[in-house]
Amino acid sequence: MGLEHLRMQNMGQGDLCPKNLLLVQCPCPRRSQQGKEASPRLSLPRLLISSFFKVKDKRRPCSTSQEQDWSEGRSAPPSPVADELNVGMLIYDILHVDISLENTLGFRSNRLPEIPSLSIYSTGLKRLAMLLLHRDPCKRVSIEQARSILQVLLWGPRQELFARSKKTLTLLRSWVEVKRALLLLNFAENSAGAVGSPGLEEWLCCQYFKEVTEHTLYQVTQALYAP
Repeated sequence: MGLEHLRMQNMGQGDLCPKNLLLVQCPCPRRSQQGKEASPRLSLPRLLISSFFKVKDKRRPCSTSQEQDWSEGRSAPPSPVADELNVGMLIYDILHVDISLENTLGFRSNRLPEIPSLSIYSTGLKRLAMLLLHRDPCKRVSIEQARSILQVLLWGPRQELFARSKKTLTLLRSWVEVKRALLLLNFAENSAGAVGSPGLEEWLCCQYFKEVTEHTLYQVTQALYAP
């Protein structure tokens, strides 16, 4: 979402790595019953992107040689297509798997390094990294598509849904409607039990189920769960 926002502002992020991702606690002031400012409480942490620059050329290159020039001389500001490569590399970086961009784009290796299966997300993250680091730039998923894939990994539908029933728009529409109803019921139960206000994860989940459609899910799951 941060990279999408940067593109809308005609900005870019040339070095998307853990040191440029800041996990910070945002103070959330709380008002007392008298309307006066009480001691601030901390909300869930926010992930901030640092180190970005003004984009001068927004054209999407479609030749691997241009990307190799960028990878070999990273002093020049990269084009917006570098965002996809950076996110793919970031997946490996966060999961502590060594990978070389030069080898990935230079046809010096037949396939990407293996991502160890340590959680229910491992297979999906490996698939997403492969789609982001495809040697053919025109076949890579965009940042917007990558966000949709991550949302499906977090909140479904899981691949098991299609093992029981054939994937159709009707099935996906029914799944979305059921999930929305369950989400609303969960909020109602939490409100009645005075659990507290929803946090960042709940907000992101609500945003997902507000925007998602059966047509979007069909395309995303087709890319994510393709054999």
